[in-house]
Amino acid sequence: FEKALFGLRAGDRRTVHLPPEDAFGPWNPENIQIFDTVKFEQRPIVGHMIEFEDKAKATLFGIVKSVNDDTTEIDFNHPLAGKNITFEVEIFRVTPAGQQGIKLM
Repeated sequence: FEKALFGLRAGDRRTVHLPPEDAFGPWNPENIQIFDTVKFEQRPIVGHMIEFEDKAKATLFGIVKSVNDDTTEIDFNHPLAGKNITFEVEIFRVTPAGQQGIKLM
């Protein structure tokens, strides 16, 4: 989304509209995984987010989409994948490249 900010100066305001491919990517059906329900310590609840660890020990989050006695369906897509995103931005200060300038408020 950084492209939408290029050229803005201190005091500028802009409403930015991003299609999925420029935001969180398209929704990917291959990011839906099926697990044996009995492998969970507690029965998953539809709509809850569950933390997983992949083979490289990286943390992944998935949303429980469905649960039955045999299988649980988890969606690993970002919750905003496939959605158009709109946000408003106001530039308070522009710092030249290479200088530290970001402070969390």
